[in-house]
Amino acid sequence: MTGTGNGRPAAVVVSVEERESLHETLEILSDAEMVSSLLVTGEEIARGGGLPDRRGARGVP
Repeated sequence: MTGTGNGRPAAVVVSVEERESLHETLEILSDAEMVSSLLVTGEEIARGGGLPDRRGARGVP
């Protein structure tokens, strides 16, 4: 929900969960090392890399 003042957006109301999610996202994006790691991991996954699929290895479906 957006509140206005003089016909212009002045404030936004969001749920606590959404605020916490946004805060966590900002923390991650402000950490250059974390962002770099996420980008490298995404590239590895796009190339078919990553962890092997171990479903069922221990009787877990």
